[in-house]
Amino acid sequence: MVTLVKFQSPDEAYLARMRLEGSGIEAFIADETMVSMNWLYSNAIGGIRLQVREEDQERAMEILSLTPSERGIVTCPHCGSQNIKYRKIGPAAAIGLIIGFILPAKSNELDCADCKRSFESKRL
Repeated sequence: MVTLVKFQSPDEAYLARMRLEGSGIEAFIADETMVSMNWLYSNAIGGIRLQVREEDQERAMEILSLTPSERGIVTCPHCGSQNIKYRKIGPAAAIGLIIGFILPAKSNELDCADCKRSFESKRL
């Protein structure tokens, strides 16, 4: 087994492992229990290690280096944040509800929680 990446938190390591296993690469997380017991140990032991077989190392690095948009994750085009909120109801539907009309409630607008800007979704 070869150490591919080191993480500070178990959550990050599990997400990376799931991405690899979803692509058919077997991965193992080392030192996760030690860091879970006391997070201060993370720096002392060098973090949580994500390991793969030597023959899978190149392909695993390619998978982990994909940008969020290449993995299908929506990012804000203004600031690059992944902290995106989907609008549950469009502005026209909200006004229609107030005055008593029933209008379609689906909205193609997304809101960035970090930069507070809106943009249209290309996927919806």
